[in-house]
Amino acid sequence: MNSYFTAILAVGLLSWCLAEQAGAQGSLGELRANVRQSRPSKEVQGSYRTFDDDDVFGDDDDGGFLSAILGGMISAAFSSSADSHDAHGGYAPPARTESVAWPEGYFPSYPYQGQNEGFMVLDRWSDQPLKMWSLQTRVEYADNFGDQSRIGGNFLFETTSRFGLDTDVNYRRESLAGGLKDSLWTGDSNLLFRFWQSPRLQQRVGVGVNWLSDNISQEYGWNLTYNSDWRLRRPWVISSEIDYGGLGGASLFHGRLTTGLQWNRVEIYIGYDYYEVGSVQLDGMVSGLRFFF
Repeated sequence: MNSYFTAILAVGLLSWCLAEQAGAQGSLGELRANVRQSRPSKEVQGSYRTFDDDDVFGDDDDGGFLSAILGGMISAAFSSSADSHDAHGGYAPPARTESVAWPEGYFPSYPYQGQNEGFMVLDRWSDQPLKMWSLQTRVEYADNFGDQSRIGGNFLFETTSRFGLDTDVNYRRESLAGGLKDSLWTGDSNLLFRFWQSPRLQQRVGVGVNWLSDNISQEYGWNLTYNSDWRLRRPWVISSEIDYGGLGGASLFHGRLTTGLQWNRVEIYIGYDYYEVGSVQLDGMVSGLRFFF
């Protein structure tokens, strides 16, 4: 009889341990599994999948998917004439630079400074002090009002040449069953090109690298990005961002939309952020501060 109860106790204890282990595999654990899934056509070293040029520029199997998309972006950016204005007096790059001047955009110290109606001046002879570069940093907190939260930061550097750099860093945390915690880091870095500019509206496209880091290893993948800032009227700002690419062995999609209020060098904003890797979706409300230097 004692051995019978001992067997029941052992089975129950084993079942409880397995349930705890399954519970510990939350959304971040599933994200890791999606990212680190092996693909026969790629070299795999343990749980780490190597990153090579074919992941970015395409190989014979995928037909150079990214190259085709980038070609379409560049073609679209240069298809508009420079003397075509948007509703706010914006310019796209000229189709033929030898016959039409390419307007340059200059930056005040921050949006709506002085009499500026936005965050760009297309007249280099303006009487107001202007810069040939802009630096913005962003700190934010996101939460799904459940078991997931995120602390993020962003760095955006732009120049009059229309080229710039963009970097995102995010610390993601999740509460698991049994009081356990899980966490990892994600982010991306991109080379940007501002294909549309006006005092109130700036739109950018770019290409770069996605990454994930935890206590196991680091994973990488390619990224295409689009983002925009629309300053309707003082002090309102509407910003959007879309990322599409890969991370390890999984596809990646990211989208966000925020509404903010500008006060001198600081913008306070609130919005929604959606992040999907493979079959895992992480989303939630986001709020934060953006600083201009």
